[in-house]
Amino acid sequence: MTGKQEAPCPMLDTLYGIRPSSRAAALRTLALVGVLLFGSGCQNIFHGLFAPRTTPEDQDLTSFAEYRQRAATYYDAGDFVRARVQYEKALELRPNHQATRLGYAYSLLYTNTPSALISARTEFESMQRVKKGLKVKRDYGLAMTYRNLAAAYERRSRNRGREGLLNESKRDMAVSRDYARDGKTLFKTVIKEEGRKWSSLKPDAYVGMAHVDIMLGEFDEAIEYIEKFAAIATEARQFWERDREMRLAANPLRDNDPTLTDRMRVRYTERILRTTTEEAGIRKILLGTLLYLNRYDEAIAQCNVIMALTPEDDELLLLRGRAYAILGDYAKGLKDIEAYRDTLDQTRQTDHSVSVSQLIVAYRDRLEEQRKAQARDG
Repeated sequence: MTGKQEAPCPMLDTLYGIRPSSRAAALRTLALVGVLLFGSGCQNIFHGLFAPRTTPEDQDLTSFAEYRQRAATYYDAGDFVRARVQYEKALELRPNHQATRLGYAYSLLYTNTPSALISARTEFESMQRVKKGLKVKRDYGLAMTYRNLAAAYERRSRNRGREGLLNESKRDMAVSRDYARDGKTLFKTVIKEEGRKWSSLKPDAYVGMAHVDIMLGEFDEAIEYIEKFAAIATEARQFWERDREMRLAANPLRDNDPTLTDRMRVRYTERILRTTTEEAGIRKILLGTLLYLNRYDEAIAQCNVIMALTPEDDELLLLRGRAYAILGDYAKGLKDIEAYRDTLDQTRQTDHSVSVSQLIVAYRDRLEEQRKAQARDG
């Protein structure tokens, strides 16, 4: 078989790594590639011409998400003033977004100035129809707002009483009691709606109930709610301690990354400490009230519990020592006051350190008199 054979095309050999049997076949291949490239280019052109444009609504949605993210970041950092600003910008774009409104109201609540609390009350009260998952958070936020307003009016009432403005003081105290009662009603609602897990809002509602009960003078009920919170806090501490040891033991990276174990331990320690400080804090509020009411036996019992939670709180020695002395047990009172004196800076003399020293001298004298009287009677 004879025929004229076409010379090979070096360019095609180089480009495609093939040796076509003929120049015509190679040209057909090249033409096909050209058509495909042309089609791809046209597709890009048409996609650019007819692709959906970014609408103002899309831009608003993106801005809304950015504002919310910034607000959440500031909120988690405890910068509630900046969080409020970002929530306000987000609400300008979507004023009826319930979760954003709730975040804004909480930012006002935790700013905790009189004007911010009034605004928080307005925000929470206006959120009457909220989704089921947000209702308990709304109720808790409003209850906390009422509690803080009750405390603010109570402080102002006392200040005006010291200034001799008795009518104004009486009026502020009445407002305080009204807010406290409204808060108590809502705290009860939160406790009823929430589950039994300590990770819910229920323990915080127990603390809120104790606060308003103290303001309303219902101290026995306040103690009841403090004990309920303490039981949950103890359960939480025990859980975190067990979970910490279990996770640290099961951590497969502990040998390769020793710092990971340290970070995990710090995180769990912070969680345990949080429950401890919360319980100690509410008990100290009750302690101050019991001392004010001259209920010294109960005050001493609270001191013992708080000292077990926070043994570094030296002031408790002073409070318990004075309570013992008032009850006539000068030996225990003197022991606590002397222990408290030893925690003070001995190189500096202040009015407080002088008064503590004078208290020790007085208790020693009374203890000596008490022992002499016992000896005469014996």
